[in-house]
Amino acid sequence: MQELSFQILSLHTGKLQPLGPDGLPSGIFKSRMEEPVFAGFTGLRGDEQGDTRHHGGFDKAIHLYPSEHYQTLEDLIGGMPSGAVGENLSSRGLVESDVCINDVFCGQEVILQLSQARQPCLRLNWKLGDRKAARRFQDSGCTGWYFRVLQEGRIFPGERFVLKEREYPDLDLKSVHRILYQWDWSHEEVESLLRVKELPESWRGFLQRRLHTGRTEDWRPRLGES
Repeated sequence: MQELSFQILSLHTGKLQPLGPDGLPSGIFKSRMEEPVFAGFTGLRGDEQGDTRHHGGFDKAIHLYPSEHYQTLEDLIGGMPSGAVGENLSSRGLVESDVCINDVFCGQEVILQLSQARQPCLRLNWKLGDRKAARRFQDSGCTGWYFRVLQEGRIFPGERFVLKEREYPDLDLKSVHRILYQWDWSHEEVESLLRVKELPESWRGFLQRRLHTGRTEDWRPRLGES
């Protein structure tokens, strides 16, 4: 079987800066780091989040964005240099259809576990100056994903992370994206996600409500559309 891996093209961290009409503190503005960066259990050293309820923490320690998507985003939103959508890692080698929930990747020092797909919010609209940016970002399916840090250590520019463990081969992120945002999901598909032991509690909550109501969530408030 071919080895699945991705390479780190660049690392990005950000300090809090005012964002949006009310100047809310946000860490979405990232700077490229040329030296190795320490990855702790709650994120990269020097990286900050303004809304700690919805960003950062163990389940969203590191956001990775595949460089393969930059051209797609440029077509949808405009110029997209690495770091433009608030990602911590820009990578090459794997996209959403290649990776699955709970996949474990090993680097030189750090061990990462894929925890969830990114769900863009209205802060992306504010940063890019486009009130539809988050919607187009979500609809494209090119959102990247979050990692948990299972083993702390340094992440090096240019290093390669190799897949070492795959527990849920039927839950690739392209399929998960369809389950989350389309209307043709089945109860069986939602139940398959709920069987993931390490599923973030926020996801577990809305998926359980979905089974009870039979309705897909209204994502418009998160996307800044209501």
